[in-house]
Amino acid sequence: MKKVITTSLVAMSLIFSSCGSSEEEPTKNAKVRVEVVNHPLEIDPNQPVSNATVLIYGSTNFEAEPVFKGVTNTNGVVEFTKNVELGKTYYIDVEKSCKNNYNSLVYGYEADYTTEGNNFEDDDLNTKTISIMETGTVVLTNQSANGYLVKILDKAIGTIAVGETLTFENMPVNSSLYSLVNIDTNEALTLESLAICGDTKEYTIN
Repeated sequence: MKKVITTSLVAMSLIFSSCGSSEEEPTKNAKVRVEVVNHPLEIDPNQPVSNATVLIYGSTNFEAEPVFKGVTNTNGVVEFTKNVELGKTYYIDVEKSCKNNYNSLVYGYEADYTTEGNNFEDDDLNTKTISIMETGTVVLTNQSANGYLVKILDKAIGTIAVGETLTFENMPVNSSLYSLVNIDTNEALTLESLAICGDTKEYTIN
């Protein structure tokens, strides 16, 4: 198991008064503060999520041992201060039951799941908000006469050819996030409800 050991540099300054006394200036420790909320398309949009497991990594290797691990409080917040490096980029993985931020980790942008060790006085400036959503496994089978482009939140994640079956793990269950676009006609196919939280949903394109 990897152990990440960081050393904080302590800055000291002498303040001379008229009587010649001096004192230490308090040092502000770097911190990583994460707020977990429901995705805007969830039943309780943007509401804090308590008891969510937050794993913090020092790189994009999510198979490694996390450098920090904690659980959110009733306000959906967890804070880490011990051994946090000022200015270092940290990578955030969140899950609670079938809810997680895996869609961002796999198909999103790095800014969606990264933060830095900061030491701002204002907690709001230190806080990285991560939204999580219900996910499951989606199995798509294309029995139509056309190939389709698969999109989530209008971002292409792959194509499915005629007669092909693809399996997508940890995919959002909300069908409004999906778009299957006919490669030949550019027409979008409407999906039925994918209420599969933590389960598998098979969907056939006819």
